[in-house]
Amino acid sequence: MDLKKLDIKTVFIIILSVGLIISFIVGQRSSIDYKQDEIKKLHVQNDSLLKINDSLDNANKALDKQINTINKKIDENKVELAKTQTQLQNLNKKKDETPNYINHLSANSVASELSKYIDKKK
Repeated sequence: MDLKKLDIKTVFIIILSVGLIISFIVGQRSSIDYKQDEIKKLHVQNDSLLKINDSLDNANKALDKQINTINKKIDENKVELAKTQTQLQNLNKKKDETPNYINHLSANSVASELSKYIDKKK
């Protein structure tokens, strides 16, 4: 190859080719090291996230138990409320009824109970 026949474009192309090959070889080594470091960081981050996930799972299980306990209490309270409302309705019905025990009283007692009843109705 005659160096005199080489023009400036050919020399420039050769220099750029050699530079590209060198940068490719050097660049790959550093990127591989960089990727390995990045993988190690991601493994560490993954381990910490797994620990956090486990603790969150345990907290969720504890909260689920509390929710179930509260739901059971709510159901029990609903049953008690229904019983209490039934008793209250029965008492409200009996409130306006005339007691039957007046028939068993003496004449003086009947008069006093009757006046109490009339006062109560006013």
